[in-house]
Amino acid sequence: MTSTLQGFTHQLRDIRVIAGTLHVVLDKYSPNKGHQQWRNVSKIYSQKYFRFPAYSLTVLKLDREWDFNSHVNSIPYASLDQDFDGICSATAVRTMTSWKSSKVLFIEDMQVIPRASCESILQRTCKLYYCTAYAKADALAAAETEGGGLICHGTGDPQEVDDRGILVGVTTLINVNLPTLHNRIGLFRKWVDDSATTCGPDKRLLIYIIFFVLLFQ
Repeated sequence: MTSTLQGFTHQLRDIRVIAGTLHVVLDKYSPNKGHQQWRNVSKIYSQKYFRFPAYSLTVLKLDREWDFNSHVNSIPYASLDQDFDGICSATAVRTMTSWKSSKVLFIEDMQVIPRASCESILQRTCKLYYCTAYAKADALAAAETEGGGLICHGTGDPQEVDDRGILVGVTTLINVNLPTLHNRIGLFRKWVDDSATTCGPDKRLLIYIIFFVLLFQ
């Protein structure tokens, strides 16, 4: 699952999905190893009333199954539409060397802003989104990734059964000095389930965190 914009801004043949422990800048594609797995996208299912950033959830069907192991695993996604005001986790890219083009994908803690507070700041309705605070201290070193996942723990959602947490949102709109918007998943659980049924009951359906990488020429 990702943001529709991530799929619509590139040709399908130019998109790859990566799972595992990885580096986001590569000269060529590595072999399909257990700790770093690459897949092609065979089909994109987007929401009917897409108008960015609203209704921009996307379910992807991949060309091959994942090889689940200690580096690559599935994560449950929300079945309830709940509000949170604590700490959740989102994917972020962070520069680790003197060369800014060399970045690594991380999980970063994010402060979730209550919906009413977010609406007051942005002067817009946020019923479709979770909002996370802009971390000014980390702005130069890290940034959330559009299309990445927002994971929360201890939500009380019946789908959350272990310490992996649960995927509650997909990062859609990253703002500078303003809250970031993450599309809610629980609000559209039926649509996600219906898309999953269309794809078929196998591990080629992407319903967990992904990261897109363009083909290198």
